[in-house]
Amino acid sequence: MATNPWRALRDSIAKVQPRLIAKALKDLIERDPAALRDLDLDLIRRLVIDDKQALDMLDEALQRPPHLHHSGRPAPSGNSIEAALRRLRKDPRPLARALRGKVLSGEMSAHAAAIQAGYRKRPS
Repeated sequence: MATNPWRALRDSIAKVQPRLIAKALKDLIERDPAALRDLDLDLIRRLVIDDKQALDMLDEALQRPPHLHHSGRPAPSGNSIEAALRRLRKDPRPLARALRGKVLSGEMSAHAAAIQAGYRKRPS
């Protein structure tokens, strides 16, 4: 059976810590914000999607700085993992900090944390 090239690439990259990818991207953006134009952010997101901490670091790095009105990338929205993590990160309540810690450590899903924080309704 032939090996799927995407799966082979993904598996080899999974050996590299996704957090290192997110940190390197964060450092690059801080040094040269214009570099965002040349990056395939969807590919980078797919590379770190299984590591919630790396995904949160990536979102934080890509978050629009307060002095910029538009960075070229919309804020995460809807029921995405990034939207829940960003909302938990921005919420000053101790409950939100605790829930974010549970999501990042893998104890809880981002969806369950959003429900517990009151951001989403429990599906009926």
